[in-house]
Amino acid sequence: MKQLLICRHSKSESPDLPKPDHDRKLTSRGERDARSIGKVMAERGLIPTVILASDSTRTRQTTALISKAFPIKPETTFLPELYSASGGEMMDIVASYAADARSILVIGHNPGAEEIVSRLADREVRLKTSTVAVFETDGERGPDDAPLEGLRLLDVLGPPA
Repeated sequence: MKQLLICRHSKSESPDLPKPDHDRKLTSRGERDARSIGKVMAERGLIPTVILASDSTRTRQTTALISKAFPIKPETTFLPELYSASGGEMMDIVASYAADARSILVIGHNPGAEEIVSRLADREVRLKTSTVAVFETDGERGPDDAPLEGLRLLDVLGPPA
């Protein structure tokens, strides 16, 4: 893997609604922001070959809207284990796909998304909704037991205001 993109899902309905958290949908702002960040990513050439996303409604919607901006559709996998994954669990999931992908986009939830980004960046990084942290390597793959080694944080992108 040469590039890792970590995205926090877009703005969703209030958690106070009488529905399961897993089923919360995007707000109109969330839909707009997901389309916008997808466009920003495409304009910058940040087009993943693989998308790994939580299976919640809001991450499925975020994934679909971001993907519309890409000229080539990435292989997309929805993983229930990403729904409540910690940063360490996210790292393990990404590591299991790293050998077979040039660029991976993970679309998940906080606090796990901020934990993995902060851990890989070796500093605290805040991720608002629809924000993408961009990591790259110099092309040298880490050892099989540490495939995320050598990643460096290049940028944190949010949707245009």
